Amino acid sequence: MNGKKAPDGKIIIYGGTYSNVMAAPAMVLLDTNIRPYSWTIPNIPSANSPPPLLAHTANLVENYMLIAFGNHIIYGTSSEKISQFFFCHF
Repeated sequence: MNGKKAPDGKIIIYGGTYSNVMAAPAMVLLDTNIRPYSWTIPNIPSANSPPPLLAHTANLVENYMLIAFGNHIIYGTSSEKISQFFFCHF
């Protein structure tokens, strides 16, 4: 799981696993600008949507989250290594 704070103050949480089950949804936003804090699921077009990953790297560059590498667990079968970059615009 990676957590990054965006310029607008929202915290972006992406990926991860618990007991070999991938996080669902794969990406959530925590708005810390309001009280109580508010969780939302961003609307990312499926063409740009990365698969749920663990052991990946994620960084913010302005309004883009760059996600690279990691593993994708196929529940009940195996793990697939990912060697791609994904760009998500916020």
